[in-house]
Amino acid sequence: MISVERALDCIREKSVEEIREFARNRVLGIDIGSFGSGHSTEPSEDVVIQLLRNAELESEKRKAVVEGWMDVYLKVREWLDSVDYVEDIKDWKDIVVNLCRVCDIAEPSEFKKYVKRLITELLDEECCAKELLGAAVKAYMAYAQDEKSVRFWEEEILTNKYVAAYGFNALLDIDAGHSRIEEKLCDLWRLQVEENWPVNTAFLLRRAARVRNETALIYRVLLKLKNKDYFLWKKIEKELNQPWSQQWLGKLVEFESPSHQGVYKKTYESEIIGKHKRYNSEMELVKIEDASTYFDGRPHIKATIYTDISNMGQYSRLKRIVEDPSYTTRVRLEHSPKSHKETGYVSKVG
Repeated sequence: MISVERALDCIREKSVEEIREFARNRVLGIDIGSFGSGHSTEPSEDVVIQLLRNAELESEKRKAVVEGWMDVYLKVREWLDSVDYVEDIKDWKDIVVNLCRVCDIAEPSEFKKYVKRLITELLDEECCAKELLGAAVKAYMAYAQDEKSVRFWEEEILTNKYVAAYGFNALLDIDAGHSRIEEKLCDLWRLQVEENWPVNTAFLLRRAARVRNETALIYRVLLKLKNKDYFLWKKIEKELNQPWSQQWLGKLVEFESPSHQGVYKKTYESEIIGKHKRYNSEMELVKIEDASTYFDGRPHIKATIYTDISNMGQYSRLKRIVEDPSYTTRVRLEHSPKSHKETGYVSKVG
């Protein structure tokens, strides 16, 4: 980024109309001359950004820069309304990104309503390029940072897979401590692993914990997901493949209180191949995960057993029940002294 002084030097000898044309051409990418930022590829709009960030810029000159930006904005709106919109995306993509980057970095108050209109227009386009929408949403984050904007971020942005992460970060900026943060993280995890949304929820979770200065947030969210859906959780485990996120799995057990380990302490009823069996109190720690999975044409039942393995009498009792010969079951039980859990896979085979 060039300095404010260099930016002022660029327009010092220009008239108001020349400044307007200069700003327009820099945002359009027509004028790409370098002003000595030291970068081999200096973004053409950097000089416009620095001019708008300068509080000491004379009012008539600032107005000229704003009007130059508006000239480009109006051209973009005209393009979006044209019948050749899709065919011409390649010609306008960089221009839209330049236009939005000015707002993203300089945050000029004059452009707030125009960026919102641009987002609305892009959301209405069936073939909107994700780069364009992402640039516009990122630019608008500088303006919509109050409770009045929550509905927009939740209903318009978080529901779009290409910009959902921006929507979440906007909500985090508005009120990091709000209960909706945990709720949205759980939703994004499901959308990422089950519907292949291009979001990095692990990164968003880590950022939320850092912003709130609350490490426990990470484990609360993960435990909610783990307790809610076994198959969803197994997919999430695979996504936690970075060194910093893998550590979460190792520490997760430390946040599982005895009350959590006994979360399934109620009687479950399971249907197995048309037969019914109501488990008695001996099976209070057994949860039937899925009664409709088929393998090799034979129905399988998947169950998870939660218990403290230090109580081997209870473990043996549960093992006998799930191996009930009247159901001709096959059982594999795994247990770890560290995790204090056993997982059983029960399959109807006869």
